[in-house]
This record gives sequence, C-alpha cells and structure tokens, in this order.
Amino acid sequence: MQPTDMRDPDAILARYPGPVTLYLSPGKKLFVLAGGLFVAGIAVWLLIAGRRQSLHDTIVIWIGMLFGAWMVILSVAQLLAPRLASLTLDGDGFEVATLFRRVRIPWRDVGGFGLRWYMALARTRMVDYHLVGAPFGARRHLLPITRLSPTISAA
Repeated sequence: MQPTDMRDPDAILARYPGPVTLYLSPGKKLFVLAGGLFVAGIAVWLLIAGRRQSLHDTIVIWIGMLFGAWMVILSVAQLLAPRLASLTLDGDGFEVATLFRRVRIPWRDVGGFGLRWYMALARTRMVDYHLVGAPFGARRHLLPITRLSPTISAA
C-alpha cells in the first residue's frame, strides 16, 4: 500500500482482510532525525568547546552524543526501508515490524485492538492491543498513527 493511501480510512478498510500495511509517517521520522542531529550536534559542540569538564560532564556528554547518533541511525534506517516501522493486518492476525525484530500475533490471542490517544499535548494516536490471558491486563502499544480516523478498529 502506498503511504498516501494511509490518509483514507475507507481505502484501508476496503483492502481488509487482505494484507494491509500501515507505515510510520515520514514526517515523524524526519522529526526524530532532526532531533537526533540536534542532540548529537550539541554534544559534539560541548566536547569541542574547550572548557575544562569534570569526568561526570564528559560521561553525560558522551551518553547524549550516543543517544543522538542512535536517533539518527534509527530514523535514517526507517526512511530508507519503511518496512522497519510497520504494522501489517490480515485475516489471521497482525505483524509488528521494528528495526531489530518482527512479531506476529494471531487474532485469537487479542482481546481488544484499536486506536487510543496518548500524550494529549502531542495529540498522538497509537495502535493499541490487549493480549488475552496476559498478566494484569497487559496492553501493548504499536505504531503512532496520525493520519487515520480514531474510529478505525478491528477485532
């Protein structure tokens, strides 16, 4: 499915129960890339600034630089291969793909599936599911979805 099709919930539902793949929006990936470049850039600038730093300061700066670099690597990988941040729905279940793993969950193991609001200030909706028989009613959160209607759900 083309990323532009994600804007139309009816197009997504028309393809279901055939395999439907939802991708993380490129805008979010670019936002993470910019944030990673900013964090890593500030850390490099602090290391090069030339003022005397304690061991603690140096360690914190290096941690910040590594975190910023990780954000850059993650977002570039997802920009080059959108499948690394995707959710595929079909009649048998769904598959969550991330950078290092791919998890398949059958519908029979899912007690609830839909969109939920998180981080009200950022107005982020995330695909959310509940595993049947999971301890303490465990919920799992999947991809942040910003281009879909909050009424789309399947179970």
